[in-house]
Amino acid sequence: MRKEVIGKQTLYCGNSLEIMDLLPNKSYGLVLTDPPYMINTKSDGTGKIDPWGDYMNAAVFYSKWIGQAREKLTEDGALFSFLNWRSVATFMRASCSLDWPMENLLVWNKKHLGTNTYGFRPVYEMIALFRNKGFKVENRALGDVITYPRLTRKPNHPAEKPLDLLLFLLETAGKDNVLDVFMGSGTTLLACQRLGISGTGIEINEKYFDIACQRLQEAISKQ
Repeated sequence: MRKEVIGKQTLYCGNSLEIMDLLPNKSYGLVLTDPPYMINTKSDGTGKIDPWGDYMNAAVFYSKWIGQAREKLTEDGALFSFLNWRSVATFMRASCSLDWPMENLLVWNKKHLGTNTYGFRPVYEMIALFRNKGFKVENRALGDVITYPRLTRKPNHPAEKPLDLLLFLLETAGKDNVLDVFMGSGTTLLACQRLGISGTGIEINEKYFDIACQRLQEAISKQ
């Protein structure tokens, strides 16, 4: 395990499930993360023989990390997690097994047509909201569809999300001490640093961990 503290951000390189065990319970106001969707495994050369097993096997892992993340949240905390339409069943199964119902599925309009050869081309992803009893979205004018252009280039990570989108989610939640258990290249922590709030990120891939550290150092040097 590696640990770096850069500005108000703490970064860990290692397994999320193992490192979350080391973090204090009921200490984080928000978990904001983008987990691996785990739904692309093919069962033969042409496609999935029976994809349901993939979804349910993924739900075991999702139940584990979501359950651990829930333990880290304060009583008024919440969890935001990115997903797409293929992983809705996985999230629902995990939600049921944890007895922690999703409050919302927020639709993120990316203003860009994705790939589909024969059907409608996807233009959105989603963000699941799980909340503890004390959490509430204070801005009652917000609907469950938001529009932020996707990145046309992703120089740091193949699943990199727009900084402005993460800033919106952080400001909407209005919480300090944010935890990202699948940090990737560190965009969540960059947004935390921009807003002057504390963040903790965990990333198992050393390449992306190093990129996250570098991005934070560069951002702080320009402040």
